[in-house]
Amino acid sequence: MGSVLVVAELPEGLLYYEDVEGGFEMGILEDGALPEAPCQQFELTHLLHRLGF
Repeated sequence: MGSVLVVAELPEGLLYYEDVEGGFEMGILEDGALPEAPCQQFELTHLLHRLGF
């Protein structure tokens, strides 16, 4: 995982932008860090729709 920018803290977890894959993802901190996520980077609109916004 490259650099990430957390854009929101939601009840479901952290919404963040991952610069290497160039997309947004959700994650929950484990021991103070985001775990390595599979390459399921979404457009922001798709992720917000999945979250019910």
